[in-house]
Amino acid sequence: MIFSCLVAGALPLCGEETSTIKGRIVSDHTDDEVAWLGVFVGRVEQGIEAWSWTSVATKQFSLEIPDTKEEITLIALRKNSVPITTRITQRLPNSEITLEFERGQVFSGLVLSTDGIAVPDALFKVRRLDGTSIQIPSEAELEWTTNEDGTFSIGGLVESSYEVHVALTYVPKESFFIQIKDGEDNQQDLVLADAYHLKGLVVDQSGEAVDGATVNSFLDPPMWKDTSGNLVLGAEMGNARGYLEFHRKNSFSTTSDSKGAFQLGPFVSGQGLKVSASHTDGRATNDVKVFSENHDVTLVLSDLVEVLGTVVDAKTGVPIEQFTLRVRGRVTSEIEHADASGRISAQIDPAAWGIVIFAPKYVPYFKKDLKLDSLDLYDLGIVELDPGTYMSGQVYDLQSRQPVEGVLLESWVRHHLEDNGPLGEHSLISRFESGVRTRSDVEGEFSIGPVPLDESYLKVEAHGYKSEEIVFDPHVSRFEIGLTARDAQNTKIVARIQTASGEPIRGDVVIYHVEESRYPAIRPMRDGGYEYLAYPGTYKVWAVSSQGRSKTVDVNLAEGQTEEVVLVVDPSGRLRGTITGLKRAEDPFVTVLSGNNLVQATGVVSNGSFALEGIGTGLFTVRVQTSMNRQLEHSFELYKDIEEAFVEIAFEGNSRLHGKVTSFISRDRNSQIRAIGKEKGSISGWGDLLDDGSFEIRGLSDGEYWIEIGDEREIGISSSNEESEPVRYEAVVVGDTELTIDLASP
Repeated sequence: MIFSCLVAGALPLCGEETSTIKGRIVSDHTDDEVAWLGVFVGRVEQGIEAWSWTSVATKQFSLEIPDTKEEITLIALRKNSVPITTRITQRLPNSEITLEFERGQVFSGLVLSTDGIAVPDALFKVRRLDGTSIQIPSEAELEWTTNEDGTFSIGGLVESSYEVHVALTYVPKESFFIQIKDGEDNQQDLVLADAYHLKGLVVDQSGEAVDGATVNSFLDPPMWKDTSGNLVLGAEMGNARGYLEFHRKNSFSTTSDSKGAFQLGPFVSGQGLKVSASHTDGRATNDVKVFSENHDVTLVLSDLVEVLGTVVDAKTGVPIEQFTLRVRGRVTSEIEHADASGRISAQIDPAAWGIVIFAPKYVPYFKKDLKLDSLDLYDLGIVELDPGTYMSGQVYDLQSRQPVEGVLLESWVRHHLEDNGPLGEHSLISRFESGVRTRSDVEGEFSIGPVPLDESYLKVEAHGYKSEEIVFDPHVSRFEIGLTARDAQNTKIVARIQTASGEPIRGDVVIYHVEESRYPAIRPMRDGGYEYLAYPGTYKVWAVSSQGRSKTVDVNLAEGQTEEVVLVVDPSGRLRGTITGLKRAEDPFVTVLSGNNLVQATGVVSNGSFALEGIGTGLFTVRVQTSMNRQLEHSFELYKDIEEAFVEIAFEGNSRLHGKVTSFISRDRNSQIRAIGKEKGSISGWGDLLDDGSFEIRGLSDGEYWIEIGDEREIGISSSNEESEPVRYEAVVVGDTELTIDLASP
């Protein structure tokens, strides 16, 4: 029989009297798999726990069994082998048992997506429907995966009925019921109910196929699996590690073949993706918004722009023979040059927005805000590189006067760190790539360069010390840098989670460092609290548990200060609601906000209804975002006397806003346009600005809207705290509305 896993198996009790039996494993097939041996005391019944589980990887084994008068049963599990159940009756010294594994019946076939494409790496688990379920350790669970061609083969079955579970990353898990019969060809293809691929071609400007292009994609909106394995839409996440993890899992790439073809998936029907392509020669495309069932996506690589110029020494005018041209844009690339005349000859992406030229012993040259879209040739002219200066010195502990080893020193230029442009494009970060980062040696000595003297400074950082910034002095070539030790052990936040009655409870503590806009990791303590060794600054701290969420506590931390925070989780407060008007394959995601802070989120909406517990009391906003880039919000309030609220969210809009944004320059960040309803209850929506500035937003209400243009960090799925503001306009949407926005106009 095949035994399904329920919970981890039991371990033998300490101090219990045992004896040892020996055994050997024989098999009628050659599979080299680990066997798991479970010892059961008493009658084997549904849900019974084993006295012990032991893994065996050799043909000979020894096994501990309890000294008891009760019946002892041994159950042996091995992948692709029929499970063995045997009673241990002889417990004489040197007695030996034989476990003879048989291949049994084999179930094989092919896993296909809904659109008929073979699916590799699908995970299988099998459960016999008329078998006895016993509790086994998770390590002993039997799993199979499909091969690269989507085929599978599962051995160790007997004539019976089985349930086959199939799981993939981006589609719902499915179950198939099969009947295995002796002497028959137990072969069957499994077709997934909601699993679709994205297929397309990468071509050049003339329509010729491009081999070896990298196709990058990102789920839009992102999706992830909750603790129950259910797919939900991505949303704001208080846990930064979880946020980064689901972003990593939502982005992936493939390579076009000799015919320019590529394939991604499978995904659920209607899943939006942002797809782009790039090539090692520097050609690239902008992001294109597509959907999972599309089999005819075409990604067109741009032609390259030829860049010319001459690189010379700024003081002598002599050509510099060896230098590197780094291109920043949709693709970052480096082009090495070795020419006695200092001539620049490079082919670069027309969407590139910056160029850096650097050479040994020279200060890098920066050229940004490039506009190459309509050019075939771009002449940089004479590029003069200033000879750099090398600085040296020693870093020491200011109190003990002892040298400090391993100090990180970086040179920066202030005026290259400003100016983000009208659409919030990346500025060129002037972290020089040649000799501008170094560490002090065992004597605290360092040497760094080449660095410019104009508006430059040295940033000095070391663990356990306060960071320093040293402004370069053109008359000083050696620096003695004294570091002040931080009172690190006492600069910390200690947090504890408890109920309103003061009972400690488990949960997650989230810390947000305001000045650095990041979520640092916090570590649990043995006494149940949480501790974070912090830097001085402003923090926001809150807790989330199965019983609800705490209020956000503001912490202003000074050097040497320990701030103890008690986070009281309020289990009261319930929100119920309905969502109507969704279109086919449009999935909602519900978040509850208190101000700008996330309280709870769920992607579980059953028959248009949802419920959230443990919200707390106060004024809240429920926000419903959908996979088709639509959003509705509703405010509600919960009191101690009124602990439940009901909201109705109706997506009843069918209007369409489309048009073009002129004077729009596509950058390496994804620009978006968003329509925000002025009136309460209006449907907001957003979409991508394509390379030519065109856009489309569907499913809006009729009425007045604010139109915002910015990058996806400023407008889009989640609200932003960026300092740069998106460009804002006004529009009236009625039915099918066309809008042209000229960014050059005031």
